[in-house]
Amino acid sequence: MMTAKATLVLIFAYVLALAAGTTSGVLAERLRASAPVGSAAPLAAQLQLTDAQTEQMRNEWESVRGTVDDCYKQAQLIERERDQALVNLLTDEQKARFAPVDQGYKQRFDALALRRDDALHTALDKTESILTPDQRVKYEQIVRDRIGRSLIQSAGSSSAGSTTEPSIEDFRP
Repeated sequence: MMTAKATLVLIFAYVLALAAGTTSGVLAERLRASAPVGSAAPLAAQLQLTDAQTEQMRNEWESVRGTVDDCYKQAQLIERERDQALVNLLTDEQKARFAPVDQGYKQRFDALALRRDDALHTALDKTESILTPDQRVKYEQIVRDRIGRSLIQSAGSSSAGSTTEPSIEDFRP
């Protein structure tokens, strides 16, 4: 049987691991959101690239984006596997004591995701409102290409309730 100190260390390590996963997810999302899609045009102009060179660069960087997205998804899977291994180390009593801590984490994560999504939707809506109908069509396509979401979604349909962050409930038999 594990001592109380060992139990606390294990719980602390679990919470720390979840926090690290959240941080990496937030950073990855921030990096993804800050990478401008149309940045090839200014770079192409600065470098005086031909149309063929511009297209080659665009294809290469789109390939990299796919690899980065794949790595992020694999990192989430590895994190879930680690979390499952940690939960398997806990006794039923420890799991019961940890459940409220885990629920608090999930609520804080969901609130953060909702805040992020609300800010995004507000900015998207404000931007869309200043555009002409033709500009709006182009803008919606750019947004779909860039962040994979439709502008039709409102802030009320935020994805905060459907986070991919694991909870101890995900690991219960």
